[in-house]
Amino acid sequence: MNSVFSFSMRLLSWVIILLAGPVLIADRFSPGVYWPAGFLGYGIPFIILLNGILLIYTFFTAKWVRFILHLLIVLLSSKFVLRTIAFHSTTDFVDTGKKISVLSYNVRVFNVYQYLQKEDPEKPRHLLDWINKDDSDIKCFQEFYNQDTSVIYNTLEKISQKGKYKYYFTKVFRNEVGAVFGIATFSKFPIVHYGSIPFEASKNKALYTDVLISRGDTLRIINVHFESIHMDEEGLFTYEAVETTKRHVTGLFKRLKKGFKKRAEQLKEVEKYILESRYPVILCGDINDLPYSYTYSQIKKQLYNAFEEAGNGFGFTYNGKIKFLRIDNQFFDPRLRILSFETLRDISFSDHYPIKGVYAWDD
Repeated sequence: MNSVFSFSMRLLSWVIILLAGPVLIADRFSPGVYWPAGFLGYGIPFIILLNGILLIYTFFTAKWVRFILHLLIVLLSSKFVLRTIAFHSTTDFVDTGKKISVLSYNVRVFNVYQYLQKEDPEKPRHLLDWINKDDSDIKCFQEFYNQDTSVIYNTLEKISQKGKYKYYFTKVFRNEVGAVFGIATFSKFPIVHYGSIPFEASKNKALYTDVLISRGDTLRIINVHFESIHMDEEGLFTYEAVETTKRHVTGLFKRLKKGFKKRAEQLKEVEKYILESRYPVILCGDINDLPYSYTYSQIKKQLYNAFEEAGNGFGFTYNGKIKFLRIDNQFFDPRLRILSFETLRDISFSDHYPIKGVYAWDD
């Protein structure tokens, strides 16, 4: 029995050692050029977990060659560990200088469809009430919905609060009752320049707004909603016949592959607006990708991630059946400082949790 266990651990150990290399460098390759890189990135959490177990095992069993190799993998994967879990105290940050608070929230079209209101028919009202009570200086919404003729869903008017918030909204498409779907940014401060960042052949979009905070101080806010995963959670978590399950898995594979490639293309468009900006940039939204992805890693080449710098715990932002996803993010310019960041997991009106960051800069 011991020999079987020992052989199994040795085999697992070498499998992890051999897989670690290609998996841990996958985020350096664009899925737009090499699409398997997108799938390899999904293996990073498993490599980290199993490697940690094997590191302890090889230490206590004195398997020193494998122990050293597992230790090397720990060092190589440390950047991904820091993207996975964070610990910060409010005393870590000095609250000085000018500051601004930013809310980002995928609002799932304010639960306009009846099937989204099964648990609570008042969910759309509760969601809008919470948004209006939140006093963030900047509010960025993805999967926005507006219907001017509706008492409930005239959301542009409601959230602007009679001019308290200026806004820029870009519609993606219009439905049969004249309502529009899109992405929106609201600001207490004047918006001096704005524009849509188009994504080719996609219902997803991004937009930028240059916000004048005070004389001589302008920030560029980039609100993104990268290509959606379109995951059929019900199909994945419901027991069905083998053939039906195969169709679900095959369909998911195709959607993931398409999503990896699309997000790589969309990222190129967004990067232009980061690099060309004269002003400090805050990028936020639903990036629909994990912290181990090419998308995330590329943005981090230009900007800091708010969760990594000031968050706590795992910071999971998805409120669906797959609870352990952090796909909503805020990134900020090195010219700014972060004072706080939190994932508001008690606000569960959508299939995403809102995230909020407070940033500062010196005169």
